[in-house]
Amino acid sequence: MIQDRDIPTDRTVRARLGADAPPSGAEDGPIALIRAVIRAVRRRKLPLAIWVSACVVVAFFYARSQPPVYTTSSVIILEPPRQSGGFSRDTTITSLDLNRVDSELQVIRSERLQAQVFNSLGLIDLPELGPQPPSGMSQLLSGITRIFGGGGGSGASPPADDAQPFPAPSAVDQAWREAFAKFQSRFSARRIGQSYVIEISYSSSDPEISSRVANSAASAYLLQSVAFKAAAASGGAEFVQGRVDALSAQVEDAADAVRRGVLPEGQMPDADGRVIGAALRPLSPSAPRPKLIIAMGGVLGLMSGLFVIAIATALDRSVRSGARLTRETGIACLASVPEGRRAHQLTAIQRDALVTSQPRSPFALAIRDLRTSINLASAPDLRKGNRVIALVAWGPDVGCSMLCMNLAHLMQANGRIVTVVDGDVEGSGRGLTARYALSGPSPEHGTLLDANGIALLPATELRVRVSTFADLRDPAMAELLDFAKARGDVLLDLPPLSESADAKALARHADTVIIVAAAHTSVDDIREAEYHIRSVGVNIIGAIVNRAET
Repeated sequence: MIQDRDIPTDRTVRARLGADAPPSGAEDGPIALIRAVIRAVRRRKLPLAIWVSACVVVAFFYARSQPPVYTTSSVIILEPPRQSGGFSRDTTITSLDLNRVDSELQVIRSERLQAQVFNSLGLIDLPELGPQPPSGMSQLLSGITRIFGGGGGSGASPPADDAQPFPAPSAVDQAWREAFAKFQSRFSARRIGQSYVIEISYSSSDPEISSRVANSAASAYLLQSVAFKAAAASGGAEFVQGRVDALSAQVEDAADAVRRGVLPEGQMPDADGRVIGAALRPLSPSAPRPKLIIAMGGVLGLMSGLFVIAIATALDRSVRSGARLTRETGIACLASVPEGRRAHQLTAIQRDALVTSQPRSPFALAIRDLRTSINLASAPDLRKGNRVIALVAWGPDVGCSMLCMNLAHLMQANGRIVTVVDGDVEGSGRGLTARYALSGPSPEHGTLLDANGIALLPATELRVRVSTFADLRDPAMAELLDFAKARGDVLLDLPPLSESADAKALARHADTVIIVAAAHTSVDDIREAEYHIRSVGVNIIGAIVNRAET
């Protein structure tokens, strides 16, 4: 009969395995964070690539859907004002301070000057300044507003006509205001640095319009300056007919330039500014910038994808690797077993012998490492004789039976006699018993199955030896396992702990217990399995990560 004994704890196993148990704090710091991010990106590289590509495609079509915008500028340099000395030909040049530049900039930005340009060029009929059909996004936002805002029908009613202090604008005035507001949004004037230079710009979908508006605004500024001096000269006491005629000519030249959207052809010596750069017809649009939009789409897609990956990684509690299992649970990882090559194309019986059919595969090498780790962890038991090794998982579909059979094949190839016990008493239809045909009766105890050369004690035999209502710790079960142990080593394929308490009862017959997890198994499930095994007084020497990520 199998007796309870002191077996090595998982701390002892970590001490024996040494390299398999990383020291505390070895994974801390920014380097560990970078490695974790790289691993997370590698795991999700295909979804990330698809998301970034989708963002680039959306940015490309967005850039193509936007109308081209042409921006051009005219440049004015302010000059000190010249004051005439009456009938004398001499003029006095006053100084020009920097504060005056800001004042002149506000003159150019004034609504009066912009309205003069707007009306002189007849821009009210320009299609881009007229009413535009609502975009898809605007329609979507309007629909949401109507849904959550009640359609705007619950607001207060407008006051009566006799209560309005001002009459409502006419349709013509309203159209002019809306068009002029759009014109103002496209018009800009700025001072270049701390200099006396002012740059006037206008953006339009028509390159000709953009240059005409910029030149017309510069001419309008010169017109205002010269017209003011002409009015002052004609009404002053120092009236000189020749000077009035010169100023009048400059006024007419500037006014004609404003109407035509060009710069004055003649000299404007009496203006307070001088045009040093005319607005030329742009050769290429200034907006949208497709390359920049596509690049920004790719960057935003990458950053948002990495952010989602970071959140998913932070919330992910799955084991995935042996290093994380050891770090999160403190249980030594005996082996990280990758997915067998083309294992999904094989039958269950073929997968049970992968270690012999593919001896040089990563899967077979991992099973060899598992055997070595078990031998290192249970070195004293090897000298005492045969062992009972139990493999248990918290949930189903982690490959516990497959690992048990492949480990049995490897141990048997090493010259040891192995008996596998199917411990899934209540669910043998899913266990090893259902996979193999009856080989023949055992002369001493019931029936053993031939599982590709491995002796398999089926779950049906356990049910025969122990009644349905009996405890699996009773003497009959111990005698049956003693018989199997007398033949050689015994591997116990226990049922999932989450489905049956039989796993805990059978685990007490084992010399060594190993927890099996899959890459998708959560850390909480591993801790739960450890708690249940330790609650019946059984020590755990380590864990296996099946289908681990490489």
